[in-house]
This record gives sequence, structure tokens and C-alpha cells, in this order.
Amino acid sequence: MESQELMNEATKLHKEGKYEEAIEKYNLYLESFPDSKEAHYNKGVSLDKLNKNNEALESFNKSLESDNNFIPGLMGKALSLSKTGEKENALPIYDQIISLDEKNSEAYINKAITLSELGKYDEANECIDNAAKFDTEKENDNNYNLIKANISQQKGDLENAVELYDKIVENNPDNEQALINKGI
Repeated sequence: MESQELMNEATKLHKEGKYEEAIEKYNLYLESFPDSKEAHYNKGVSLDKLNKNNEALESFNKSLESDNNFIPGLMGKALSLSKTGEKENALPIYDQIISLDEKNSEAYINKAITLSELGKYDEANECIDNAAKFDTEKENDNNYNLIKANISQQKGDLENAVELYDKIVENNPDNEQALINKGI
């Protein structure tokens, strides 16, 4: 099998949810192209789907060896660090992503979630607001509003949280998470 076919097959298997098989194909590809940041990254994503967080982190780190500013690799590394309980270590990586792409709303959102989990609610709110500033569609996005409402709820600002949950339910009356959380 040619190298590009191997990578395509691995990606196809990943999309089908066949993560173990995808990892095998990525490994075969990496035997010929050990410096492929994309293959290491994709392998990390497949490992993450299997909740093999430490192995995923290792793959994301390898994706950064040839390009320490590879944003997908940085994002994967930060998310893996959060999942392995190293939330404080994820924060500077989100900052690095933001310094490379100041309009990266995903980095702001993930940083906000991490800050909120660390009890840093004011900083989390600032990050979530930056996400909306750089991606104006976020203000009407139910997932964005759910994160913002959860931060408000954790901070103890129940009035704002209920207001946001109401906005979510207005847009999507079947949003179970908003309905459950609104029952504060």
C-alpha cells in the first residue's frame, strides 16, 4: 500500500470509529515517515478516543517535535494534559495557541473550561467572552452558551446562569443539559 493510501485508510478507519485499526495504520505510516506531524497528531486523536490519555499526549508531543507551533498538536497536547489532571500545565499551551492565532475561539473556549475547572471563574469568563468576540456566531451557539452558563453557575451567579439556560432552551427546547442545569 502506498504511503498516502495508508494515511487515507487510517483516517477512514478513524472516522468509522475503528480507532485501534486506525492506530495500526498510523504506526505503519510512521515507520516510513517518522517525522510526520500529521500522522502523530492523528494517532493521538485516535488514542484519545480510546481514553488512552498518556499515549495520546505522547503522540501529540511527537507531532510537535518538527514544528513546536503546530496548532492541532498544541491543542491535542493541552486537552490531553487537562484529561490527565495537569490542568495548570495546559494553560500556557492555550496561551501559545492564542499568541499564534489570536482569533482561535476553540483555544479560548478550552482555556475557559480549564480555568473554570480550576476555580478561576473571572478569567474563565474573560476567555469565553474573547471566544465570542473573535467568532460572533458563538453568541448564539448553544454549546458556547452552555459553557458560559456553567461558568456563571459555578461562580455563584445563578441569575446570569438561568438567563443563559433560558436562551439555550429558547433556541432548542430539547436541550437536556440546559434543562437539567436550569433546575439549579
